[in-house]
Amino acid sequence: MSSPLFYDGEIKDAPCTSHPDSHPKTLISLDFFKKLFPEISSDLPFRYFDVRGRNEIKDNTTGSWLNVDTAAVIVSIVELGIFSGVFKASDVPHITHYTAQQKIFRPRYAKLAIEFPGQGFESIMDYTTDTFQGDGAS
Repeated sequence: MSSPLFYDGEIKDAPCTSHPDSHPKTLISLDFFKKLFPEISSDLPFRYFDVRGRNEIKDNTTGSWLNVDTAAVIVSIVELGIFSGVFKASDVPHITHYTAQQKIFRPRYAKLAIEFPGQGFESIMDYTTDTFQGDGAS
């Protein structure tokens, strides 16, 4: 399922997902997501999710926004994928819209790194588009 915000709620499969020369992790990721979300029939290995829950919260320090529910879903998927051996932590970059959202990811991954040494949670990179969005924090 894709967010109605992107692509009018419908994402079309790229022809490269089943191509023999596709990236070696494409089929592994696709299988992981299909097992995790069996109701989705798409052959895209990566997905956009419309997470419903609490509204965004404005962070007074950065002037940026965060959504606890979205972050919880993302961290859970990443954690499951790493423990399942689908991907390594160093292969997981986060690109979030908001600087404040990083305030959720960073402490959670730091805690996972302490709880599960050797899994690489400390090497997860996170980036934000907040600095170049029109209404983002500077």
